[in-house]
Amino acid sequence: MAVQLDRIVPLGRSFREYQLMFNLTEADLAGRVLDCGGGPASFTAEAIALGYSVDAVDPLYEYGWGAVLSNAFWATVEDVMAQIDATPDDWVWTVHTDSRALRRQRIEVMGRFLKDYRVGDRYITAALPNLPLPTAATPWRSAPICYFSTPTCFHWNFIWHRCKSCVEWRRRCECFPW
Repeated sequence: MAVQLDRIVPLGRSFREYQLMFNLTEADLAGRVLDCGGGPASFTAEAIALGYSVDAVDPLYEYGWGAVLSNAFWATVEDVMAQIDATPDDWVWTVHTDSRALRRQRIEVMGRFLKDYRVGDRYITAALPNLPLPTAATPWRSAPICYFSTPTCFHWNFIWHRCKSCVEWRRRCECFPW
């Protein structure tokens, strides 16, 4: 990959980007959905506005909605975009036409996330492997949406158990990127 990261980079994705990444349908979004590693994505906010039931979990949420996440975003976005600009042929520009469009989208996503995060109790501070897992009484009827940037043994073990649960509930478990 062309971009080098030496810190947490809070760049989230939109509802539409999730739909494209996971090929989500309305049936996939029926019931409760867990956005695992949701970070500052606007997926949860947009899904809630559309009437879906979504919870997001991420260890980043412990830092609060305001200054910390917003400042981390502004401290990293220009560096990431500069690295993308330096390697334009390494990127597929089908969703975003160029890095300027990508940057605008990430700013919009962060704004939607921050606005919803201030008022929503659907953002849960948690990290692998200790996620708020469903019970027989309150299963996620839809696939937990998971994406991880580092596929470690630890993550593979978690994914195995999540996918096993999804099979038992006859639901999908999606992971991105791999």
